[in-house]
Amino acid sequence: MSALELIARLREAGIRLRVSDGKIRLKAEKGALTDELRTEIARYKQDIVALLDKESGKAEPKLKALSRSGPLPLSYAQQRLWFLDELEPGTPVYNMPFALRVRGKLNVDALQTALNELVKRHETLRTVFSAGDEDPAQEILDTIATPLHIESQPGHDEPTLTERLRELACESFDLSKGPLLRLHVIELSAEEHVLLLVIHHIISDLWSMNVFFNDLGLMYERQIADVTPEPDELPVQYADYAAWQREQLAGPRLERQLEYWLQTLGNAPPVLELATDRPRPPEPGYAGKWLARKLDADLTSQLQALAKSSGCTLFMLTFAAFIALLQRYSGEQDLVVGTPISGRQRTELEGLIGFFLNTLALRIDTTDDPTFADLLERVKQTALAGYANQDLPFEKLVEELQPERDMSHTPVFQHMFIWQEGSGKQLSLAGLETEPAELISHDTAKFDLTLAMTGAGDAIEAGFEYNTDLFDAASIERMLSHLEALLKTVSTKPGTRLSELGLLTDVERRQVIQAFNSSAADFGEAVCVHQLVEAQVQATPNQIAVELKGRHFSYAELNRRANLLAGRLIELGAAPGTRVAISCTRSLDLPVAALAVLKSGACYVAVDPAYPAERIAAMLADSSPQVVICQSGAELPAGNGETLVIDTFDFEGDAANPETDVVPADPLYCIYTSGSTGIPKGVQLSHGGLANLLRWQQQHARLAIPAKTLQFASFSFDVSFQELFATWAQGGTLVMVDEELRQDLPALAGFITEQQIERLYLPFAALQPIAETIVRDGLQPALRDIIVAGEQLQVTDEVRALFGKLSGAALHNQYGPSETHVVTALTLTGDARGWPYLPPIGTPVANTQAYILDEQQQPVPVGIPGELYLGGIQVAIGYLGRPELNAEKFIADPFQPGQRLYRTGDRVRHLRDGSIEFLGRVDEQVKWRGFRIEPGEIETALGNQPGISQAVVIMREDIPGDKRLVAYVVSAGTAEPDSAALKHALQETLPDYMVPQAFVTLDALPLTPSGKVARRRLPTPEYSRDKEVPYVGPRNPVEVELVKIWADVLGTGRIGINDDFFALGGHSLLATKLVARVRDQFGISLPLKYIFRYPSPATLGETVATLKAATSSSDSANGANREEFRI
Repeated sequence: MSALELIARLREAGIRLRVSDGKIRLKAEKGALTDELRTEIARYKQDIVALLDKESGKAEPKLKALSRSGPLPLSYAQQRLWFLDELEPGTPVYNMPFALRVRGKLNVDALQTALNELVKRHETLRTVFSAGDEDPAQEILDTIATPLHIESQPGHDEPTLTERLRELACESFDLSKGPLLRLHVIELSAEEHVLLLVIHHIISDLWSMNVFFNDLGLMYERQIADVTPEPDELPVQYADYAAWQREQLAGPRLERQLEYWLQTLGNAPPVLELATDRPRPPEPGYAGKWLARKLDADLTSQLQALAKSSGCTLFMLTFAAFIALLQRYSGEQDLVVGTPISGRQRTELEGLIGFFLNTLALRIDTTDDPTFADLLERVKQTALAGYANQDLPFEKLVEELQPERDMSHTPVFQHMFIWQEGSGKQLSLAGLETEPAELISHDTAKFDLTLAMTGAGDAIEAGFEYNTDLFDAASIERMLSHLEALLKTVSTKPGTRLSELGLLTDVERRQVIQAFNSSAADFGEAVCVHQLVEAQVQATPNQIAVELKGRHFSYAELNRRANLLAGRLIELGAAPGTRVAISCTRSLDLPVAALAVLKSGACYVAVDPAYPAERIAAMLADSSPQVVICQSGAELPAGNGETLVIDTFDFEGDAANPETDVVPADPLYCIYTSGSTGIPKGVQLSHGGLANLLRWQQQHARLAIPAKTLQFASFSFDVSFQELFATWAQGGTLVMVDEELRQDLPALAGFITEQQIERLYLPFAALQPIAETIVRDGLQPALRDIIVAGEQLQVTDEVRALFGKLSGAALHNQYGPSETHVVTALTLTGDARGWPYLPPIGTPVANTQAYILDEQQQPVPVGIPGELYLGGIQVAIGYLGRPELNAEKFIADPFQPGQRLYRTGDRVRHLRDGSIEFLGRVDEQVKWRGFRIEPGEIETALGNQPGISQAVVIMREDIPGDKRLVAYVVSAGTAEPDSAALKHALQETLPDYMVPQAFVTLDALPLTPSGKVARRRLPTPEYSRDKEVPYVGPRNPVEVELVKIWADVLGTGRIGINDDFFALGGHSLLATKLVARVRDQFGISLPLKYIFRYPSPATLGETVATLKAATSSSDSANGANREEFRI
């Protein structure tokens, strides 16, 4: 341990030290200065004296009492809280409520007098704040009334008392009027009271509470016993410190510190995003809760031993643990977390009540996946460097950094860490028994998360203050468990790398690996898919199996034709282990060919004849089919096996079901999907796997019912298998359509209604326009089940309206890549108005597993994003002829030896009930301007806008280095969506960095042959060449005045109505001046937050005009017969 580290340790323990005449002077609470610390201080005495003498010897302005005649400046910390109060007037988030019990005969009159004396002694307790002419100022009143607030709760119960304390703690303060403290006396009985002090943070901090309660106790004793001498007069007051702080910022010492922080934080990521239970709102809400638990004595002892052996403090150790937890939760490597520091570097300040607290933003890099021991050393060095540069006010740093303005999150950091020794503040009242004063939760949160670690004797308490706009209590409970698990690991194994730190408890691990995957189902003897169809042929031979344009085949006829064709295929060499390509247009020949190939024992290769010739040639060359089934006139490359022209095949005669050696492990089909290299890859799935899917559907409460089913999917898309064989395995009727009708979705909606189709398999991109047509045209379809697969389901207004028309119908969200087919499913029933806009993808179907793993392929906790890995019987045999890709994508199952997992590349997370929420592709996650963006969240917000039926958002880089978010929208009506209106609407619900820069309106989204959105075919937007905002002059009287105000406040020349206040150099303090000018000019009450929401004269002008009209209307109304209501 070095002298600097020892000084840091002493300060964290609340021990103040200074050097006078070569001697170390210490000030500490009783018991804080242990024998061990005394020994260490003696050991490093010379180094400590040298360090502190060096610090005190640096030239800085003298702290002295100032005249109170003129305006008094605010400290930087006060200025920030004043600004936040202007932004959210009366917010209780910076109320500091402390409650304690008093037993004995309380002298209320003596307590009132003591409080009056205390207010007289400390100027901050009679200070108020105003905007001032140029800058905000504080005014110290000669006197201010601070009466005790007395109430009685005889026969109280604890829950009622707790709720009452919370209510009182949340009552707001008026910073311009004061007083900014309230002392409540709640009488429980003649011999028991609860005192509740509520004081605003702008005039106090936690250190101040020790001063407050100490002085209040002494003054109470003077009133009771009249023996305590009057305390010495304070040499300086807080207002003197505020002026001194601003004066010393002009010196070289602070310049050096500013340079350090700018270098440290200059390119730091602006936000650390954790997985939240709800999207981040565009403007911060400060609603919060508090959850805490105590770590047991054994763990505390182990942590103390690790801190000692590592030469660091418990603050450093637990801070490092918090960094490790945030890294594992977020996946980010570069983290910035705030931590408070007392800010009382001078002895004159120790006896003052005031807001001296400063904040250090500590940045930790974990890109090399360090061990926890390495991380701890990194944290130690970062903290020590921060302590050495702690005098620069955080508010000044933010002003100099000029981070991008975004009201959705706090600047620089969103997560705070606090270490404190003992949480209670002691008030001693003569003749009475008092408990320590505890800071009580009043349902607010200043940051996304604040972790407070409190050392109390032989145990440490860990508590989270969390923002309830973002997190649920259950998520924070899990986070506490994960923090405890992490601490247990590092306390005994500090050499563990961050990536290997286990967060899951044994119970959680069993839950995510076993309970959420308890999908085992016994379907009896394994069979091949065509055997399920043959069984149905025996059961319903005369039932219509398939129809198209008035022609149809019964089950018996379908089977007869397939048997004949299978016989010919066998003659041509089709057998287990061979492949047969099918390249046919939509006709009754197509389903016959598919069934026939299965009966022959071969694997069918779906080749869409509409594909480009080059792609068809590549697929045939790759698959080397034994036979190619096609139609007359087909132009296929030569040299790809025997050719069988199906429309000239002789289907006369009868044939029995062929006898082959095919077994469930053999491949059933080979479906080609796009490859990242541009070369399509063939995925082979087995009979056994796909028979499992059909059998799962056969026992599904709804999908087991035979249904008249539309055959919509392209034959080259795996959903077509489900349409054909799930229908036939249950005795349903497959209704085919030609390609022209399939492409005309409005006409298809009419066909679905006319033909009384009962079941649909559709991608969402096709469901949406069909739903629009049915709703718009008042159609009455007979639909019972709609299954959406292939892309993320969105429950739009049109989809809700559709199901409002369908009595008892269900919407199924099925998920599965080509490498597994459907592996998870969710069924939505009941009132569609209650369905989520983006439903989960459900839970695993029978005999499949869905694991969510981190980058080290370890399971992640509930609520934390990871990559989806799929296991079970439906995992593909593999990619045809691609051993390297198979090794990359199909890995050994670490949870079931001998089995395999498929790595999907999809980013998901578990919800509490075990269902899985789809978040997007791992490789499509957008990182822009330092922010992590999920395009799906923006698409959801766009889809909720009136007049928008579909939306897709992508990041484009049409000019190298110039990335832009682009939204593509399809109108729900005839009118083209207004881009400016859309942008304005999104700004109301999304953070600024998630609002697209360009909007492109399309008649329809381009689709792939399988019906999914073809993102690569989205057109390039027409960007303006000039990146500068073109000048547009004011168009009305309101804008004329606003551009004048803009120019005056910013001190610039010509201002256009589209010029952004902050882009032109405006900052928070100038914003307060701007809003004051606007209020005065137009005589309206304009909230400060509107400047951030509408930062240009054009956007603010609309709001001003509206407020002016409302004010004018209100003033002109007859007030005599009106009542005022407050809701």
